[in-house]
Amino acid sequence: MDMGEGIHIMKNVLLLALDKNIVDAVLTKTDWHISALIMPDDMRIAPYLGNPRIRQTYTRYDFHKNKDLSGLDFSELEKFFYAQLRSENFFLRFINDYQIAKYDYYLGFALATRIFKENHIDLVVVDGFNEGRPSDMLLTEIARNRDIPCYSLEPMFLGKSGIYDNLKKQMISIRRNDPISMEGTLFYTFSANKLADDVVFHHSILQNPFARRIENIVYSVFGQVGVDFCSCLYTMSNRKNTMGVKFTERFFLFLDARKIKKWLMKHAKTPNLEEKYIFFSLHYEPEATISGRGLIDSQLVALRILSQVLPDGWHIYVKEHPHQLKYNERALYGYPWATYKTLRFYEEIIRLPNVILVDTMEPSKNLIQRSQAVASLSGTAIGEAISFKKPIMVFAPKQTLYSMLRESYNIYSYDECLMAVNSIRQNCENGVCPSYNEWESLCQQYLFNMDAQGYEEAISSLVHELATTYTDH
Repeated sequence: MDMGEGIHIMKNVLLLALDKNIVDAVLTKTDWHISALIMPDDMRIAPYLGNPRIRQTYTRYDFHKNKDLSGLDFSELEKFFYAQLRSENFFLRFINDYQIAKYDYYLGFALATRIFKENHIDLVVVDGFNEGRPSDMLLTEIARNRDIPCYSLEPMFLGKSGIYDNLKKQMISIRRNDPISMEGTLFYTFSANKLADDVVFHHSILQNPFARRIENIVYSVFGQVGVDFCSCLYTMSNRKNTMGVKFTERFFLFLDARKIKKWLMKHAKTPNLEEKYIFFSLHYEPEATISGRGLIDSQLVALRILSQVLPDGWHIYVKEHPHQLKYNERALYGYPWATYKTLRFYEEIIRLPNVILVDTMEPSKNLIQRSQAVASLSGTAIGEAISFKKPIMVFAPKQTLYSMLRESYNIYSYDECLMAVNSIRQNCENGVCPSYNEWESLCQQYLFNMDAQGYEEAISSLVHELATTYTDH
């Protein structure tokens, strides 16, 4: 085993793993004892049952299905009030019931604290986005509160992740022999069908191949709402999904989303690419990459600030995220996004001075290329702007590679936004463009491929980091 510096430090590991690659890497590259393994479902846990190095196993859903509140300490709850707000926000993506959202958080909190108490956890590794689930967000928050080393392996680009040290609040370097390719990480086409198998809302009750073909025919004509309706007819019930949301609730969410989409298509404008403008790329909401992660997670606030500091004669072109309008596709159906972005959300946007909603069919590539700058909370459009040497304004710079660029405008306040826009205007007038010379080296230093080899490199990097940084734990 490659044990970094030959120092064996961390033994009792709490591991959240989205797939087998990271579990296999831990078992291969370390001698860590996995005190608790959390995976998305029983099917992915099954291969590891009975492994002598894994003490306990859980699914993510065990945290909100937990009914054992023994050991729940109300004084402990007070320490994690911010975590509670994030968790409630997460549950409201699915259940649209505030009381149940609070209830599920307490159930998850009781289980999470019990896992820490019973297993003497001294290392936490979380694979995937910190979405606000008790099964991911609470792990990092409890670890931070107890000064336990905790690392998040979070996707940064398509097929690429980085490692974030939650105690030191910085990314760590990846130890590898060969460079990684960044080809295909930008300007990719989203496929909802490709993601469908990993989404809790698409649980087919039709198991045989013929029935699945019928399902696919229904889907091709009516979308996922049609499949959902047929499933209800098949079971003769108001079928609930895994989060307990009834079909009728999902159907009314579908109708709301459809109405909003029609309004958006009616009011969106064709941009004039000859004008001076800042391109603002909206995030899909609800979205793990922005929810509770930056100092602000309100896109309306960012837009209003930007509108107030905009130079005379400039505009802000705002384009909706393409995922937001795919509410009838398998991977996205059932999300109550109409409550996250209501008609009022879009009405507030078009009321802002010099702010224009752009037709969603307008290619982002064109909007970026002809812009004076690109702004976003932290989305992929920022990375695409870097490739075109466009000034970037990052409103949620925490935990991103973008913020590490010397030429990035990281926005932490109204005044910083004002200074950034003035600087961009002056540079545009003088023909000065950012070079982003260190971007490729940053990607090579901090990113790894989300495959078996990449996770082995990531875990080896963690072993080295622990041996050199946390020797006192």
